[in-house]
Amino acid sequence: MNPSRLLPFCLGLTLVLAATSSLLAAAPSPSTRTVLEASFDAAWEATVASLRDAGYKVSGERRAQGSVSGRRTRRVGRTNEDEGARELRRIIRTEPRVGIDVRGLSEYYVTLTVRLGSVDSGKTGIDVVAQIMAVRRRRGGAGMPQPVPLTSNGVLEEEFVQRVQERLAHSASEPTPPPS
Repeated sequence: MNPSRLLPFCLGLTLVLAATSSLLAAAPSPSTRTVLEASFDAAWEATVASLRDAGYKVSGERRAQGSVSGRRTRRVGRTNEDEGARELRRIIRTEPRVGIDVRGLSEYYVTLTVRLGSVDSGKTGIDVVAQIMAVRRRRGGAGMPQPVPLTSNGVLEEEFVQRVQERLAHSASEPTPPPS
């Protein structure tokens, strides 16, 4: 290759690689932070139970560090593309003119990571972050699946915090059994 053409070629290749990598990297997901009117132990129990009730498979349960995560999978497929598209529209950040093209998506995974920490006596801080990863496959299953990172719009995080707060309120309103 002619040395005078090498520099423009390398610059062009760098731009193509940068553009391609930016398409695969989703923007950072928002987190939802709030303070719960509950002890760390009560907030921990409500968090883990809420993850399980919402269909998440709990993993990475590290109570001493105040961190727990859960993952759930949703199939998209041809039979429920509308349902998959509706939920994705509800939970991800999209460009208004682009929308969501679910053709070829076989499933998507949602991972919620929750961090808890004591704030004050009887109060616990909670921080929730959702990561969403879709998988695009060619019809017929030929070729390698392609990961498609998506950015949460904060709805899942807010709904989860609400779920934990409701569980804490419900457990606080239950009468304690009399001592025997």
